[in-house]
Amino acid sequence: MTTTPPSSSKKKKRKKSGSPSSFKEVALHARFSLLPHALDDIRIHVFGLLQDALMRYNEQIGGAPIAFSDIGLAPGCRHGRVYGIDPQVAHIFVEVRLKACVFCPEPSQHLVGRVTKVGADFVSLLVYGQFNASIASGNFGDVTYDEATDRWTRTDETVSVQLNTRILFELLRFETQSGILAMEGKFIRVVGQDDAEPSNGHRVGC
Repeated sequence: MTTTPPSSSKKKKRKKSGSPSSFKEVALHARFSLLPHALDDIRIHVFGLLQDALMRYNEQIGGAPIAFSDIGLAPGCRHGRVYGIDPQVAHIFVEVRLKACVFCPEPSQHLVGRVTKVGADFVSLLVYGQFNASIASGNFGDVTYDEATDRWTRTDETVSVQLNTRILFELLRFETQSGILAMEGKFIRVVGQDDAEPSNGHRVGC
C-alpha cells in the first residue's frame, strides 16, 4: 500500500489543557497493488490490506493508523490498471481514497501508560492498550527501584510504581522497526492503579 496524505489533512486536535493530541484524522489517497486472483472480490482484498496496516507505523502517514473510514475508489479511478503481461506476475493497481485516524506521538507530549513489567533498569508500559513504551532508570528522577518489593518508590513512600500502575510520562523519543512503534519516556507522576490487567479495550480515537 502506497499512501499520499493530501494538503487538506486535518491537523491534530488540542486537548483542553492546550497540549496537542497524539491523534489526528487524515484524508488519504492510497494505491494498492493486487495480484490477479484478487479480481474475484477487490473490496475484500483491499480491506484485508488495510486490516494488516492497522497499529503499524507508516512513514508516509507519519504515525500508526488505528481505524479507517469512508473507503471508496478515488475520483476518476473507477477501474484498476494492469501492469505486466505475464498472468503469474502481473499486478492490478487500484486507487482508493479513505480517511484514517492516526496515532502520531511527538517528543515532549505527555502520555499515560499502564505498567506491564517492572525491572531494576526500566519499566515497560502499554499506551492506550496497544503501543509499547518504556522509562529507563535514569529518567525516574528521585524515584528508585526497591528490589525487596519489586517497585519503584520514593523514600517517603509518596510514589509507588508497580504492575498495573498508570503513569503520566513525557515522550522523549520513539523508534520504529518493521512497523512496530517503541517509545521512550520520562516519569512525571502516578495517575492511578488498576487492580488487574484491564479486560476491555481502551478508548482511543480522533
